[in-house]
Amino acid sequence: MRWLGGRRSKNQIHVPEDLANFIVNTEADGQLSKTGIFQSSEGQLKRMVQNIVAFFRQRPAPHRLMFYCHGGLVPETVAWEGIRERYRTFLANGIYPVFFIWESSLQQALEDHLQRSVAENFRQMAVMDKVVDTIVDELIEEAAKLFPGPWEAMKRRGMQVFASHGGGWHFVLLLSKALKKAGLHAEIHLVGHSAGSIVLYTFLKQLLEGKGDFYPYLKGITCTLYAPACTVQQFEDAYVRAVDHYLLKRFFLYTLSDKLERSDASVPYYSKSILYLVSRGLEAQSGEKPIFGMEIYAKNSPALKRIMDSGKGAWVVADEESRPVCFDAGREVLELISLAKQHGGFSYDPATLNSTGKTIISRNWLPEPFQ
Repeated sequence: MRWLGGRRSKNQIHVPEDLANFIVNTEADGQLSKTGIFQSSEGQLKRMVQNIVAFFRQRPAPHRLMFYCHGGLVPETVAWEGIRERYRTFLANGIYPVFFIWESSLQQALEDHLQRSVAENFRQMAVMDKVVDTIVDELIEEAAKLFPGPWEAMKRRGMQVFASHGGGWHFVLLLSKALKKAGLHAEIHLVGHSAGSIVLYTFLKQLLEGKGDFYPYLKGITCTLYAPACTVQQFEDAYVRAVDHYLLKRFFLYTLSDKLERSDASVPYYSKSILYLVSRGLEAQSGEKPIFGMEIYAKNSPALKRIMDSGKGAWVVADEESRPVCFDAGREVLELISLAKQHGGFSYDPATLNSTGKTIISRNWLPEPFQ
């Protein structure tokens, strides 16, 4: 089985200086990171804000910002490598990307615990047999119910990024102040993968509570979630309310089909996706928890159906056929598609990234497509 993200020695990493203009890195308490392969600081954030203002001054409106939050299974090394591969393409399409790295430790914690608690006992059972796979999955889910600590710690860590004391929130305050001084207005386009939806949940909750009076210098336009690990309740409490209160104009959801979800072995010794383990194990102390990024729960969401029926959003399901979804953006009808086959694949799938870019610029083409 493949462990999502993999490992790479930090000694092998060289971070180009220009990437400092696109990254906000935070620690477990939400404060700016002073450790790891990339550190954020007050000075770095101010230079980053200056670079954003300069970028927008050189281009006609609308000025578009993308706030991207990675998932909980993504180590810092993998996160920054993904940034390095993609940030120039976003810029070429007139989108200034801001990547929030929050250094989740969930990957290592899960792997270590499963190896200690489950893997050694059932290693001989992990053969290509459907019945055995089911038994092992159930054992892992039961074990996960007994150690929700790493998952809870990861969620707390994610929620600190845009808390009032968090480095991400501080960056947004600096940015809005600089845009106001420069007389510039910018659109915010939120993109979150997996547990990144929990990070953005806090950002939207802050706005819904009236914190940070950014408008009209910063205004939310779109939100795109890839296989979100937030619960259905969190989706309704923040994302749906943000659409209803006009803090977001459009909402887009990307998920795997349930068939692919059940065959995505992204966790050691577990034959299903991480979202199944979250729903049936890590969040299931009081019963199976509906996770919004799972097709079996999203399809039963009246709130999601209402958003789509009102023309304010779309849901793209990545399956074996990968049929495009058409969304009427006003000036053009956008064809949205994802060719991702695994939970971790959305952020690296060119079709998904191109579809996301289309919804950000409201065009059915990109000047510089992702390859």
